[in-house]
Amino acid sequence: MKKNAKEIKKENEIKTEDGNEHLPKISTEAEERRPDVSIDQSETLPVPAMNRILDAEPYLGTDNTAVNTVTAIYTEEEKADPNVEMVNDWIKSLDSGDVNVTREIDLGIDIAKTVSNDFNEFYNLSQMTLAGRLILVGKVCLTLKQLTRTAGFLWSRWADTHLPFLKPRSRERAMLLASREDCFPYLILGIERLELLCQATRDSKAKDPIGDLLKRYNILFSQDSENSPAEFKALVDAVLNNEKLRENQIEVNFELVKQLTYFKVELDNSLLSKLNEVEASGGSKVKYLELLAINGGKVLPPPDSEQRLRDFNSLSSRLVKTLAFIREDESNLQKIDKTVFLQLWEELQVLKSKIIFEEEVKNAA
Repeated sequence: MKKNAKEIKKENEIKTEDGNEHLPKISTEAEERRPDVSIDQSETLPVPAMNRILDAEPYLGTDNTAVNTVTAIYTEEEKADPNVEMVNDWIKSLDSGDVNVTREIDLGIDIAKTVSNDFNEFYNLSQMTLAGRLILVGKVCLTLKQLTRTAGFLWSRWADTHLPFLKPRSRERAMLLASREDCFPYLILGIERLELLCQATRDSKAKDPIGDLLKRYNILFSQDSENSPAEFKALVDAVLNNEKLRENQIEVNFELVKQLTYFKVELDNSLLSKLNEVEASGGSKVKYLELLAINGGKVLPPPDSEQRLRDFNSLSSRLVKTLAFIREDESNLQKIDKTVFLQLWEELQVLKSKIIFEEEVKNAA
């Protein structure tokens, strides 16, 4: 006989000793002696520690997904995947005594190609899907922002309180992508590249900022294209790298930037600082980048004598700025090592006399 909802609810209620005669009586003294076995979650896994774990992974915030749920979905998909059956059947077929090795090797190559293509397809699809899901989150957040402002709330404070399952950074990224309809056709690029494209075109006045940027580099894209997504991503990376160089007043040929991109040269702050050092030492930023491309993204170390000269020019440039700083605040004079200063002064005097002598010889000639 099936129990109704009311009976089930009654059975599941938490009962006290006085409320159920079937439960054994527990004396107050025994209750006091009972050890406290409650677990303080804040002590076993502090919130900051969990936040660091979540920040290390591309989660949007709190992850409420259960392992068994994900495993069940994966298991069902594996059962329906013809590639899994194909690989397993091929491996089992090799257990038979009569095996044509040459034929099986050729078959194995074909199977490896098929499974690899399937992996790449799934990878591209997953990037596209994640970008689309993030934009959905962003659309919800943008709508909530309008509603909360109408209600007189401050959005950031309200969101931090009522959307604790979303990291502020994830929330802002989602809203950025959702607010830029010009990025919707390029979901195949994935979240990170879409965000970089939005940032690179934030000051554009065009109706289609991202499309306009790609056209300037003669990059045409269509969702009906049969070209490889990897090729398109590489071209977009080159565009982003070139835009970064232009922001830092470095004009180079786009073909050179494409070569650097294909060699996985990261045009980050470290490289930009290096380029500034090269220029400060009398070198050329463009020549340095060309050297990187020629050597497959790696710079061959210069001869020791040449490196010393570069170091001198670079360090001297910094020293001049440091001396100017000291002059502005003479209280720093007390911190200078007098022995080192005198050694530097003597070496500079000798070097100065030699430079002046060479100039006089040239003038006399």
